[in-house]
Amino acid sequence: MYIVSRKIWGVKAYFLFLQKSFCVSIGTLVWRALKERFALNIYQRIKDLAADRNISIAELERALNFANGSLYKWTKTSPSVEKVASVAAFFGVSVDYLLGRDKIKYRHVQDTPEKTSDPVTYYRIDTAGLDDEDVADLTHQLDTYTKFLKEQLRQQEKAGEQ
Repeated sequence: MYIVSRKIWGVKAYFLFLQKSFCVSIGTLVWRALKERFALNIYQRIKDLAADRNISIAELERALNFANGSLYKWTKTSPSVEKVASVAAFFGVSVDYLLGRDKIKYRHVQDTPEKTSDPVTYYRIDTAGLDDEDVADLTHQLDTYTKFLKEQLRQQEKAGEQ
């Protein structure tokens, strides 16, 4: 009787071991699948954003000073927060959008450039490295161009009314 119960206990123990092992294996598989889906999701979103801007992934990596192939590696490894934030800033989207937690690409910003009268700020031109005279010249040219565009719009509206 002792041997029979020992065999039964051995089978039960082996079954419990298999059951725990199976649960751990399933958990690992689910985790890997979720991780892979997340990684492919972020990479796919970056590819889509790059395609919208007509730039390749390699050009994006060069623009952000990333190593070649580093964005593709995000399908296998988790990227750092700083790198995800820099990609989001490059495209003007939120980090949540890149991570798949937000479906809206671009949000309406309360502080719109329309509220400013400075054309350099309105067009978001980087003037670092320019002296004051160049910035003043750029501002004048942008003002002139803006007036020209407004006049063109008025003429098109008048032509459309006739």
